[in-house]
Amino acid sequence: MKGSTYKRCGCLDEDGKQLGARCPKLRRRDGSWNPRHRSTWYYQVSYPGRDGKRVQHPVGGFATEPEAQAALERRRRRSAAG
Repeated sequence: MKGSTYKRCGCLDEDGKQLGARCPKLRRRDGSWNPRHRSTWYYQVSYPGRDGKRVQHPVGGFATEPEAQAALERRRRRSAAG
């Protein structure tokens, strides 16, 4: 099972759709995460589905990246255990 963590926000564009990871305030000019921008951390796991296609499952709502990373590691351990 592969997995990764990422950050996204709830800002809306002019059409009322969430910007998510496309929000210009999410990152600083140097490319690092902006800690002052209101956003949440997610982790996503992907695995092969029954039909052979990749299935992606995002889980979010974590306040910090270490929390999301720890939850991802717990998920990996549970998956490896069966």
